[in-house]
Amino acid sequence: DKSRRQITFSKRKAGLMKKAYELTTLTGTQALLLVASETGHVYTFATPKLQPFVTLPEGKNLIQSCLNATEGGEGEQEMHGMPEGSHLGYESEMAPKQEQSFQSNNSYDSQ
Repeated sequence: DKSRRQITFSKRKAGLMKKAYELTTLTGTQALLLVASETGHVYTFATPKLQPFVTLPEGKNLIQSCLNATEGGEGEQEMHGMPEGSHLGYESEMAPKQEQSFQSNNSYDSQ
């Protein structure tokens, strides 16, 4: 059932984000986590040094091209039925202390 699947996705995504935060906090490492949903949204977690990958146009374009790449390099470029060049929505999640310094809009709606 579609509703149950969405609930499972949301819970699992939240768990991954929490684990990424814990890993970076406990070990002092840098991390970038991207989770792409079936609906075309990309959810991210990034530590400060890696934040430009999800906030700057160059980083967003890199992510978009990776998601549009086909497995094996053959056939039409798509991901879960999304045509090449379609715009994904981005939602960024950061550690609480990092959220305060993040000035730009962290959610980009699909167009």
